[in-house]
Amino acid sequence: MKKIYLTLVFFATFGLLTAQQANDIQVVNSKKEVSDISQAELQTKAQSEIKSFFKRNNNSKVIKSRWYNAAFTIDNVLGGIGTVNANNIFPDTTILVDYGTMGFSGPWIHSIAECVDPMSIWYSDPNELTINGDMPYTVDSIALYCIYERNTDATVVDTLLIQLRNAGTDARGWFNHSHFITNYGADTCVFRPVPYDLNKIYSTDAGVITFKYPLTVSSEGDTTSNGLNYFKVGPATPFNIGAGEQVIVTFGFIPGYTWTANVDTLTTKNRIRFISMEELGDDTYPTYTKGEWTSSYIQSDDDLFDPAPTSYTSHLGYMASYAYEHHWIELLLTADETSVKTNEVGILNVSQNHPNPFSGSTTINYNLDKAANVNVTIYNVAGAQVMTIAKGLQTAGNHQIQIDASNLPAGVYYYTFTADNNTATKKMIVY
Repeated sequence: MKKIYLTLVFFATFGLLTAQQANDIQVVNSKKEVSDISQAELQTKAQSEIKSFFKRNNNSKVIKSRWYNAAFTIDNVLGGIGTVNANNIFPDTTILVDYGTMGFSGPWIHSIAECVDPMSIWYSDPNELTINGDMPYTVDSIALYCIYERNTDATVVDTLLIQLRNAGTDARGWFNHSHFITNYGADTCVFRPVPYDLNKIYSTDAGVITFKYPLTVSSEGDTTSNGLNYFKVGPATPFNIGAGEQVIVTFGFIPGYTWTANVDTLTTKNRIRFISMEELGDDTYPTYTKGEWTSSYIQSDDDLFDPAPTSYTSHLGYMASYAYEHHWIELLLTADETSVKTNEVGILNVSQNHPNPFSGSTTINYNLDKAANVNVTIYNVAGAQVMTIAKGLQTAGNHQIQIDASNLPAGVYYYTFTADNNTATKKMIVY
């Protein structure tokens, strides 16, 4: 598989975004094209790709690198229950796509994006690089799994447009909406925005860097062992991300050919189809955790051609019928774990529970500098106490406790250890 390094292009300032409410968000459907690759075939490929992905991660002792792929990681943690779907990326709506019983119409997805939050609880595997909020890191490579199909003259060169940027500190949120987060009641879901220019699939926001990956005849054969295309690029020098910050990457397709509007079909031209995972299976809502920013996005018709644009792509992962919750996008990140000292000092040191997320029971290790009375309290996201465990007087040294969550509803919880006058709180996810 090829890896190419391209010159970075920096753009002018586009301006910061402000928070929006639900009435600013356009609703689109998740219609699927009639495809020559079945969902069953994609599921089989997914199982193999996920196994291969976890074999690639680098476990060096000091400076660690790790591939971050939310779709694969979440599906692996949840036990392989996600369903896989594919759809076209195309910058226009005037070429036709066969949507079966819905007839022929234009492509409705014009670019895709992924916000990678390496501090997410999904990446808390103790055997891999664990980036915390005190650690800066670099982006070394970006990769997309997709299906690239050519049906035009061999001389035609298409372009995969890739943009990379720091997610910043801005966020957009919306309250419960009938087409989005109905299972979250009055909760407010908040996501990092993905800016782009009006009627375009790219952004000229400040700090964005752009790669133009040429798609030629040979690119069609640039595949994994499962026959899926795997396009990987890397900045000429590592892209630096500050401590506690996230990174966003976007992908768009620029065809190198012309077509007859509303006559030609995309299946007779060169095209690229992205692949996504629906986290908990067909027609389900994904999990959501406040303060964690890992999420996938699409730029739909409503975004691209909105006459009153809000200049960001819609996040549509919170409709039960939505099929594109976690795109098959991955980033290679590097951080120096030895450069950061732990903040946990004094009498009590509590580790992250493992496994996490979990179903049934999980284990928590903790250490005491001296003997102390220890209590463990578990709270739900609303702050209600759901469990208390009194360990009594514990000797100095290492200890372990198991939490049985088999009677707790799926969701996010916080566990607080108290040792005399010392406390430590961490988050865990039950599914």
